[in-house]
Amino acid sequence: MSLFNPFSWFGKKKVTLDQVQLDDLKREQFKLEGDVRKLEKEEEQLQKEKEQRENEYRDAHANGKDNLKKTIIRKLETLKIQTKSVETRLKTCYSIYQTTIGLIAVKENQAFFEKLGVGSLVMKMDIDELQSFIQEATVEGELKQEKLARLLSATNSMTNTNDSEDAILISEYDAELLGKNTRFNEPSTNEDNSSDKNYAEILNRTANAVNELNQTMKEKA
Repeated sequence: MSLFNPFSWFGKKKVTLDQVQLDDLKREQFKLEGDVRKLEKEEEQLQKEKEQRENEYRDAHANGKDNLKKTIIRKLETLKIQTKSVETRLKTCYSIYQTTIGLIAVKENQAFFEKLGVGSLVMKMDIDELQSFIQEATVEGELKQEKLARLLSATNSMTNTNDSEDAILISEYDAELLGKNTRFNEPSTNEDNSSDKNYAEILNRTANAVNELNQTMKEKA
């Protein structure tokens, strides 16, 4: 049995939630519910067969039938592979189902997201990217719409920095990654030259004071 892709009708084309019809999503929800039920039933049947083979193995062991035990082991190993395959398909199918339910919830509650200021973003975002946000905001199978709105809002604010903020970030990364540290590479300013001149004058005055003191000491001697 093949798994349904809720967006398979678009092929490889990039789409947004705004382009997806609510009725199409609900039809896929119905199909996915059927897939989940079939896989759960198949998993249950495999478990029953496993238990039956294990009982047969115990009986074969009790009756000393080693060749029969080998045959049952091969069947049990095959059942392990089949069970693992069903578990994987069921997990994938249920994940797609939850995502579809989330998309329906977002579509039906567009006014809620508009009120929080992310309505336009959520409807225009690429559907593949939106799925990852929905999965992040889904807790125990239930979409937390407030959490989804916060995630989208945070992402939107990060991608809308102004030119000034961009310039600051570029400057910081230039300094960190390219060694362009302006504090050490800038030429001396007029203020720096003025400071050097004042320091030299202080040294001269100190030297003159010392000379005058020595001259006074000689005259008194």
